[in-house]
Amino acid sequence: MAEKKSTRRRGKALEEAVLSTVWTQLNKVGYEDLTISDIATLAGTNKNTLYRHWPTKAVMVISAFSKYGPEIKFELPDTGNLRDDLFGLFDYFQMALKTLTTGMLEGVLLDRLHDITLDKVTASLGEESEDNRFAKIMHQVLDHAADRGEVDLAHIGPSLISLPLILVASEILTKGALSDDAVSQFVDQILLPSYLNSAH
Repeated sequence: MAEKKSTRRRGKALEEAVLSTVWTQLNKVGYEDLTISDIATLAGTNKNTLYRHWPTKAVMVISAFSKYGPEIKFELPDTGNLRDDLFGLFDYFQMALKTLTTGMLEGVLLDRLHDITLDKVTASLGEESEDNRFAKIMHQVLDHAADRGEVDLAHIGPSLISLPLILVASEILTKGALSDDAVSQFVDQILLPSYLNSAH
């Protein structure tokens, strides 16, 4: 009797198998020791297939976290002034970061920053940009500030739009956490003066 060949996973079945394996291994061995080879073996596929769907380990981990990680609800801050809106934005960052282990987060950031050159980080964030979601949030925060007469959007370029995210990434990579003191420094000494000066 001929041996029955196993059916290769495709589509949703493949995604489920891979991402559940990534999430299990991530929590078991951590980001640094998580390997594409192990994921392929445990998920019953091969590395080439994985790379066609997830070009880097960081992208794979982010996808797994989005599917299996705790839900982090975000409400756009609209407190009536830009300073408090920025603190509200960083509250979200801190809440999101607490759901990740430091090792995992540092690994993802290092991999992503390795892949993204400075010109891409500071480039115009268009509809096809992977950072577009954050750009939209910042535009909304600054739109509210502009409506209140706090800022002049014509003088706020892409580098200032992406600055909060860059500050967060830098702090995590150097300190391993985003402290309240760091947030206060970012808002009062860097971001608020930069944004408010645009109106003068």
